[in-house]
Amino acid sequence: AAVLASRFRAKGNFIQMSGADGDPHGYSVSIRSLMAMPLLFWARDEDAKQEYRDMAKAHLKTVTSCCIPEGGPVFGTFYINPADGTPVAGSSGAEFSVQSVPAYLQAEALLALALCYRYDRQADDLQSLRRLLSFYKSRLPSAMIPFWDMNVTDGEESSRDTAAAAIAACALLQMSENYCADVSDDETFSWRR
Repeated sequence: AAVLASRFRAKGNFIQMSGADGDPHGYSVSIRSLMAMPLLFWARDEDAKQEYRDMAKAHLKTVTSCCIPEGGPVFGTFYINPADGTPVAGSSGAEFSVQSVPAYLQAEALLALALCYRYDRQADDLQSLRRLLSFYKSRLPSAMIPFWDMNVTDGEESSRDTAAAAIAACALLQMSENYCADVSDDETFSWRR
């Protein structure tokens, strides 16, 4: 937790997960970095260091606002201007083509949001999860196992991503087990189903 906290960047309000200090190419946020935020939430409770929770919340807000656009797929990485902390541009990090929508990134973002919600319970994070889940479900083929590229449609030849399906299922189970005052029993049941 202390190492994560040492990489917090006030210009942009995020934790820089990769790259050397001062490297402008490494001045970015990653959707995968949300997986580390439960550690900071937990460390706050263990060490009574409020700044850990504050950093986790600031990072979560920056990542969700930059990496989870309205109605679209997540960006794997979003670059931040090191001079003033403003968002610059996002990248899916897809190996095949710039238009690819990697299923694993969408699923990992769902799980990260579910884990963060367990500790923080912010309505904005719940809305981000719902938006992302809606996008994810809209791209599922009839077999409910996503293609590795979610731009592929039923009937096209492509590999399925069973790991992404398992990660998304884990996220939904996690959300169904969280007590969510802003979630109806029907929604909880739908996640579990």
